[in-house]
Amino acid sequence: MSAHRITIAATLGLAGLGAGLTPAVAATPTTGAQLRAALPDPDDKDLAGATEFVGNAGPTALAVVVHRSGAAIAFLCDGRKTWTRFAGKVRNGRLDLQGTKGARLTSSAGGTAITVTVRRRGTTAKTFKLRKAAQGAGLRRLVVSGLEAEWVTTNSGLVKGVATKAGTARLATNSSAATTDQGGDVTDPGTGGNVGSGDVTTRGFINRIRCGVIVLKHARAQGAALAGTGSLTAPQEFQQQFGENNCFDEGFAL
Repeated sequence: MSAHRITIAATLGLAGLGAGLTPAVAATPTTGAQLRAALPDPDDKDLAGATEFVGNAGPTALAVVVHRSGAAIAFLCDGRKTWTRFAGKVRNGRLDLQGTKGARLTSSAGGTAITVTVRRRGTTAKTFKLRKAAQGAGLRRLVVSGLEAEWVTTNSGLVKGVATKAGTARLATNSSAATTDQGGDVTDPGTGGNVGSGDVTTRGFINRIRCGVIVLKHARAQGAALAGTGSLTAPQEFQQQFGENNCFDEGFAL
């Protein structure tokens, strides 16, 4: 993987991710909160029944997720210090989502492209022209041990995200690449390596989250195998993924 710039808002050790699991989610999300909780982990498939739209206006990226149930959410992030989460429902074919601190997002809902207006207190309204997310683009989210990581991957390969704990940014990613993969990660046929002595690659943000997911899934699979309700080969598969992602070097252990 080639190098991409990452901004680190603060350092956070993630070796203890195994202590907390993402809570169970509703089979069919009907509210914004349920839809956000149902967003895929980094290595999972796209959410069934959901349509995603992505794009950016300058340095700020936006993703809108609309479920066939009518629930809708959005996530806006500049990859540094600014992020806002929105939630609501589709009403009469339009989106009118409420965000934190009085923020509001409005748009028509449908088709392959939508125009979105975001109003945030104390700032000028901003317009985003979003397109339906291509494979590998969209919104991803993971919550473990009180850490909530959420990031947008646009169709052009921008990755903007933040990991927060108790409402405070701990990590932020602000990167770009030629292509994206199914997990919302960034791939590029370049030579790899760090951009500079003060930078880390996109791997440093997303791969540490991915390793946390592997550890959690391995623990679940191992428990199911011991209980006789799961396959004995499942834990071995996660052990292979653990090695392929260099998770030991990231500070994790199975």
